[in-house]
Amino acid sequence: MAWGKVKFFYKNSLSGLTVTSFATGFPVANVLDMLEGTLWKATSSSDQYISYDAGVGNTYTADYIAIGGHNLNTVGATLTLQYSTNGTGWSDAFTGYAVANNKALVKEFATQTVRFWRVKLSGMTGIPQVAICIWGQTVELDYASSSFDPHAEDNKANINLSETGYLLAIHNRYSERQIDLVFNDADDTLYQKCKAWWDTSGLKNFFVSWEPTSHATEVYLMRPDSSFKNPLQIGGLYRDITINLKGRKE
Repeated sequence: MAWGKVKFFYKNSLSGLTVTSFATGFPVANVLDMLEGTLWKATSSSDQYISYDAGVGNTYTADYIAIGGHNLNTVGATLTLQYSTNGTGWSDAFTGYAVANNKALVKEFATQTVRFWRVKLSGMTGIPQVAICIWGQTVELDYASSSFDPHAEDNKANINLSETGYLLAIHNRYSERQIDLVFNDADDTLYQKCKAWWDTSGLKNFFVSWEPTSHATEVYLMRPDSSFKNPLQIGGLYRDITINLKGRKE
């Protein structure tokens, strides 16, 4: 099995998005706040476009799109990301495809640097809604130094027991996914990538691919613990980096 380096998908500078339609209380700006509880929702099942214009004399660089908290499989959407130099002639960043499920997704593509971008949702039988939708530049980290379980879970449940220890009832609330990444003896290049992620994304949700080569579909929407401590090692030349992540299992 081939292995790839851990990738983070958070880096973007999108703002001022426009959209084909939105329901009252569900504006397109919600897709950029990285929260699962705020949604963009269309008003019809016709083709929808989420568009971005970098502005006169400006360009925007992207090599991935990431979407979370959506119903695109349920409504039968075909997803495409398009780009243009002039806002009229459009090219596909990748071949449009039917979204396979309602889980978090990331699609990588050849880097493009242009002024105009738009997400195209087509072929739908219902009204689409999306909590998070970003596109920008991938951040590739390194291979983790220590073994970790990418499928570790903590079942958040209320469990009632009798006075004598018999199980009486279980109320399952949700399952929390947990990933602990360790990069020992990390050089400054890797540390600066992690520091930039922390300074930019902080405690917000972001997308992580724990092994993008052989497990490309295993992309998770996660958030870090509140502390960021990466002690210096070997006289300050390297650092031991630990990143503890958690997120609701979909």
